[in-house]
Amino acid sequence: MIENAIFIGGCARAGTTLLGAMLGGHSSAICVPESQFKIGLLRDRRIANRDAAQKFLQKHWRFRLWDMPIQSSDLAGNGELDRVGTMRHLCELYGERHSRAGRAVWVDHTPHNTRHCKLLAKNFSGS
Repeated sequence: MIENAIFIGGCARAGTTLLGAMLGGHSSAICVPESQFKIGLLRDRRIANRDAAQKFLQKHWRFRLWDMPIQSSDLAGNGELDRVGTMRHLCELYGERHSRAGRAVWVDHTPHNTRHCKLLAKNFSGS
């Protein structure tokens, strides 16, 4: 189960993918593809439940690159969406799909993370 997150940010073509791959190579970590969709998932209050989140994710160009079909039942929350839990669970599902199940650390190498440091720290403090 993913308990911690490492967020890497920087300029485009600055090596965030390389650093993510290096950290993700550790036996307790998984590096997922860039996840620009996480900002919309965290910020957009119209995404209030699992069905709305599923529709949002299925339409987002970057999530489609994960090549990972999901159902609303795959997302976290009862009634109201658990946004942080959903992101962690999506990373766990990605790990299962790519033979890297059971990792405790999610490595996110999205360059735009630098633009959203406060939002990420607020939602993933302690990660």
